[in-house]
Amino acid sequence: MIVPSVVEGRRPKPARRGVVTYRIPDELAPLVMPPEIAARRQPAEDDPHLADQRRLFYVAMTRARDLVILSVPERIRKQRCKPSRFLSEMGLELKELRIPSYRIDGPERRAPGTPRVHLTFSAINAYLTCPLRYRLLYEDGLSVPTWYFVQFGASLHRTLEAIHRRAFAGEPVDEATALALFEECWVPFGPRSADAEQRLKETGRAYIARYVREYATSFPRVRRAELTFSYDAGDALLSGRVDLVRQAEGGGLEIVDFKTRAHGGLELTNARLQVELYAFTCENLLDDKVSRLTVHLLADGDTLDFPWNSQARQHVRHRLDEVIAGIANRQFAPNPGPHCQACDFRRLCPYASRAAHPEQAEA
Repeated sequence: MIVPSVVEGRRPKPARRGVVTYRIPDELAPLVMPPEIAARRQPAEDDPHLADQRRLFYVAMTRARDLVILSVPERIRKQRCKPSRFLSEMGLELKELRIPSYRIDGPERRAPGTPRVHLTFSAINAYLTCPLRYRLLYEDGLSVPTWYFVQFGASLHRTLEAIHRRAFAGEPVDEATALALFEECWVPFGPRSADAEQRLKETGRAYIARYVREYATSFPRVRRAELTFSYDAGDALLSGRVDLVRQAEGGGLEIVDFKTRAHGGLELTNARLQVELYAFTCENLLDDKVSRLTVHLLADGDTLDFPWNSQARQHVRHRLDEVIAGIANRQFAPNPGPHCQACDFRRLCPYASRAAHPEQAEA
């Protein structure tokens, strides 16, 4: 039995407005509560809603036959979590629940009980581009607006996943089928963005139609679509999703990542490092060796191919260690440069203006 998210705000949940919960009489409490909790119950202070949540938690745990696992995440949707009060009521401390982690390719470097950072490629790229931007997004939890292009990209990736899963199942995928899947997978922008939505929708249809026309012959080589992974790097836990894994023409497996953009501005995405990181973390998950890395640019239909060898593997490990050490040592110094023009915080960050006008910074 697994009881997930044993943290404040979820176990117990906050009381809903307008919902009345009645208190169980003291004489009946020992019959429906754990005896230890019933004995410590204070009639004048006990919250009926909290008591109800406590009973639900007790019922969940007592359904287990052989083993009960209580999950206490450090973060949920980037927000830090506080262990549930129910744990202390049971006499459990967080350090007793923490499971030690082990490196796959080296010795453990993390001190026991030290929280691990959870990383995705987006977080890694943010830190390598500007540590201050990483801090604002992933440490301080600041939110940024979702632009049309992000929703556009999500629609295209959902469509490609549907196409590849259909191909993997042995079902035919022609241009008409792909466009029908595109309509099903499209994420609406909302009434205020009707013009932008129509323009991007037509663009997306063109991208998908061209992809099927030019790459339908590769569909029989599809092995995985949207492969999810997690990787224990000792001081950090990496997670993510690989757009496509297919059999490489020369043998082995090919990691493919799709980008909605063309060559322009590609350097900001650090696309090569992304596919290298995916190959590095997924090697133990796949049933064959990775032999090829590909970035597919949907905007112009072009592809970029990169080698995967021992040098590339060492390079990924080095950059990964650099990011993990920097975060662990709280190194979040700004790194102003041309990338500041594409940063969501450029209007608030004083370093962005210095990057745009270096002559003023020197003066």
